[in-house]
Amino acid sequence: MKPSGMRRHWAVVAFLILTMGLQSCAPTKLPLNTSVPAMKVRKFPVSAAVVIPETVRNGVSTYDVSCAGNYEIPIGAELEAGIGETLSPIFDTVDVVTDKGLAVGHYDVVVEPKPLQLTTDGHCLSRRFLYLLGPFYIFTNPTDSFDATAEVPVTVMDRQGQTILTDTFKSKTHNKDALFQTAADKDSAVRIVLREAVIDALQQLSRGLANSPQMVSYARTAPKRPADRAQASVVRTERSSDVDILPQVAVKPQKTRFAVIIGIEQYRQNLPPVEFASHDAYIMREYLTKTLGYPDENVVLVVNERAAKSDLEKYIERWLPNRVDKDSSVLIYYSGHGAPNPTTQEGFLVPYDGDPTFLEITGYPLKRLYEQLAKLPAREILVVLDSCFSGSGGRSVIAKGARPLVVSMENPVLTGDRVVVLTASSASQISSTYDQKSHGLFTYFFLKGLQGAADTNKDGTIDLSELYAYVKPEVERVARREYNNDQVPQLIGSPEILKRGVQLLDRGGP
Repeated sequence: MKPSGMRRHWAVVAFLILTMGLQSCAPTKLPLNTSVPAMKVRKFPVSAAVVIPETVRNGVSTYDVSCAGNYEIPIGAELEAGIGETLSPIFDTVDVVTDKGLAVGHYDVVVEPKPLQLTTDGHCLSRRFLYLLGPFYIFTNPTDSFDATAEVPVTVMDRQGQTILTDTFKSKTHNKDALFQTAADKDSAVRIVLREAVIDALQQLSRGLANSPQMVSYARTAPKRPADRAQASVVRTERSSDVDILPQVAVKPQKTRFAVIIGIEQYRQNLPPVEFASHDAYIMREYLTKTLGYPDENVVLVVNERAAKSDLEKYIERWLPNRVDKDSSVLIYYSGHGAPNPTTQEGFLVPYDGDPTFLEITGYPLKRLYEQLAKLPAREILVVLDSCFSGSGGRSVIAKGARPLVVSMENPVLTGDRVVVLTASSASQISSTYDQKSHGLFTYFFLKGLQGAADTNKDGTIDLSELYAYVKPEVERVARREYNNDQVPQLIGSPEILKRGVQLLDRGGP
């Protein structure tokens, strides 16, 4: 080979190596899925707008975390997701808007947060010191540790735009160990510690405003007028619900519990929104991780655009099989649209990118869901569906021109002794939204039961049959009273598993 050819050859090789290196250094996208549990705080009888301009909403920051890697955090989306939930217990109404100019003069209180400020790092020293143990090192389980803090700078103004207070609300330092040395476990630990820091800072904001002498004085003297939403480019309205306040129980995480939580409120195909579906999912995750003993790293939450068909396939058909064993307990929760196939009369979950006209290629069949779950070696599997599949409205859609029909949600898989399904309604009915409680009607009473209402014998434990006995009549009663329709939740499973029972809550600990 001629020298010039050699130079070109090595130049190409160098370019490829450099390109591969740059690709390997690309930051990992790490959404935190921030959701702030409702808190018992002072409530001011005033309307509030949270101003989050597009530049803040779309904000992204990159963090280089020792022992883990580079992460791209959508700090604007996390702020928007959490701050409405943070402030809803404090004010009568909270609207998230994009324009300060339109908010001032139309709301009693205008809250203007600055972008989230996060700090995070990893610590590998724990493993390095263990090398001093020599051959005894093989008997240890070294772990990398990660910590994080968060700050939320906020300015609060009155209706005229005059400053009431300006402050920065800070979290404490949160810490999390990676269970193993895999990249996935490190990613999970970084996500958890950052999310805990963000939630902590937002809760400090909630307490700070509720206890602020300036806010107390202003709320006492300010003339109360309804929010003028027609002028204010509202992104969304946040309201809290009584079930958003979790029961105060100390439950030890159980490593054998796994969950996939799906909430789809907005759809790419401009389908009718499923009101409060994402809120259903966020609060369900809080109950699982804070009350029912599901380890945070064992719970996957996907909402809206993060719940495409490929995401459902990834987590149900790959993530779960890679983790579940014969001692595992698995829960699948879905809040969103269902749809019937008029040709086959099969029921489908509708992913974020689903299209009722092309369900065969864009939907996720219930049959496929049941068959995939049946392959898991798990001890028990619970599927909870706050959806309906008749195509008659509510949390159900159907292809244009097709007529509603009755779809069977049963499957031969359910005759086994490991899979049980709890649905929001029967096959011919619709599932309603409980607007007054900011949840799906079925999900509201499901959470209300876990909050303690289903523990009728007061023994500190709630199993699936006990929860169903509470949820079914409550949903029927409210659906008939508020919406003049029939909605009867269904519990589908073999007599063996229903007799054996599926334990959900044990306040005495595992």
